Amino acid sequence: MKTFRKIKFAVFISLALLLFTASFTRAANPGSTRSSEIKMKACQAKEGVIKTRMNNLLRLTNNIFRVFGDITARVEEFYQTKVTTEGKTVANYDTLKQTVQNKKEAAQASLTKANQDSQDFSCNNGNPKLALNTFRQDMQNVKSALKDYRTAIKNLIVAVHSVTGTMEKEKLTLTPKPTKIPD
Repeated sequence: MKTFRKIKFAVFISLALLLFTASFTRAANPGSTRSSEIKMKACQAKEGVIKTRMNNLLRLTNNIFRVFGDITARVEEFYQTKVTTEGKTVANYDTLKQTVQNKKEAAQASLTKANQDSQDFSCNNGNPKLALNTFRQDMQNVKSALKDYRTAIKNLIVAVHSVTGTMEKEKLTLTPKPTKIPD
């Protein structure tokens, strides 16, 4: 009877040990798999929203480029049609114009890199968080480049305006002012 109890106890212990190790290995592997599955599903649920935001940021940036280009073209046209026909020139106009072009090209390069990195974003890639952070950093670079581009355009406008301001003052001094006749 005692040996039967010992055998029964040994079988119980070995069965418990077997169940414990089986549940431990099963919990270790599928838990991490389950965790990664949950993360993958969460990423896929957000992927559409993230891509939409990326596309909207890129579209907004392209609109800003278009507006900056239009402004630059109008300033250049004004300079050619109004300022130079009056015989006035901006001393460093070519330098300012080249600076604007260089800043535009730098901003365009930053935007192209951000556009490429936005295309690389996917939850199926190895590390979507890294791709998202890379795009975020690219957009910060685009923002900085656009700021420099805007400053270069502003400097061009100020230089042209300073010449036209003196032209307006000369016209005002040459034109007699009407006087009011007392009653």
